[in-house]
Amino acid sequence: MSDQKFSGLAGEPLVLLTQAGTHCPVHVSAASFQRYWRREENPLETVLLFGKRYTSIEALHRFVERSLNVSGDDNTPVIQTSQPKSRDVESGRKKFNLPPSGKNGEVAK
Repeated sequence: MSDQKFSGLAGEPLVLLTQAGTHCPVHVSAASFQRYWRREENPLETVLLFGKRYTSIEALHRFVERSLNVSGDDNTPVIQTSQPKSRDVESGRKKFNLPPSGKNGEVAK
């Protein structure tokens, strides 16, 4: 991946990629940032200087905005989540002594 495609970092204060997690409101591991800049689609903007990889706080913000997959006219972010497996739901209901669920997640009567 060519670092020249990330010329948006020019003029922005840089932080070491390994330290980028300290600028996030939630814990993000250094390994996650390594994966983010290597992505084919929507990579985190980075630059390699003197053998060390850097990003910027602004690049982190841009990455998060793109990752939210903002769509539509009202700019409501679309966050895709996976549905829990029915067996996981049922085992959780048994564990906490809850009644089994019916069709479409409704509680059976």
